[in-house]
Amino acid sequence: MNSISLAEIISQFRAFALENDVELPPSIHADGGNHRFKIAGKLNGYYRLHSNGVPCGFIQNWALHSEPLKWVCGSEFKEYSPEERRQYALEREQAERQRLAQQTVMHQNAANTAAALWAKATPAPPDHPYLQRKQILPHGAKVLNSSLVIPLYDEFLKLASLEFIADDGSKRFLKSGRKSGCFWWIGHQKTDPVMLAEGYATAASLHENTGLQTYIAFDAGNLAKVAQVIRRKRPAVQIVVAGDNDHSGKGQQAANDAAFAVDGLVSLPPELGTDWNDFYCAASNREASNG
Repeated sequence: MNSISLAEIISQFRAFALENDVELPPSIHADGGNHRFKIAGKLNGYYRLHSNGVPCGFIQNWALHSEPLKWVCGSEFKEYSPEERRQYALEREQAERQRLAQQTVMHQNAANTAAALWAKATPAPPDHPYLQRKQILPHGAKVLNSSLVIPLYDEFLKLASLEFIADDGSKRFLKSGRKSGCFWWIGHQKTDPVMLAEGYATAASLHENTGLQTYIAFDAGNLAKVAQVIRRKRPAVQIVVAGDNDHSGKGQQAANDAAFAVDGLVSLPPELGTDWNDFYCAASNREASNG
């Protein structure tokens, strides 16, 4: 078997990233863990690098790539004996267990922080600048240091994390908080059907205009996971995925995937480049100008 040094692995991995318009940070950790980093001042970079067995890794620039790009070390380094492959599999399994254990601790610490901040936050007033611009009501959102605070709950309805929305609409999530499969909902009365949307403002507009209980997935990539949580909780309910009508097609595809996963329906706003909050705000503005 040919051997390759850690320095060579990192060098090849860095070259692969550059070929795909991702400039990795100066220090690369080949520990199999997930690492985020800034690109052009924004936290859009992600990489994961394994150096054991067959060296491989993933890179992504969220501004350019919808999915992580996989790198595997050159074929000349792939001639392994059956015993070496078994050892590699054991090492990968051990590394994955360790990663999951670390992630569990980080998520729990974030959940504790979320609980403390949520208790400290106060009910959002209807005249908050973001709410006024989006023409929606608070629906239980809170405010902390002028930012709206939106809770994320897991499948067992335990507070997992928080989303913060500033006056200008910029959003951030609690550091190390869990998002995958987590959600919030607007409308305490159960309805059939229910709706599922990407963002808080879109969900609020949908609920206010349809009266249906509406769930928030917080991004397109989380729609299918939240849809499946809803299906497990309410096996017979009709789920309508209210996707964003993106120019890129990302919102439409994510909505279709989510609906397919739970035998649901898809609803998209009629105009390309809009979401349902845009649709209802435009309708309200037209009505006001005509009145």
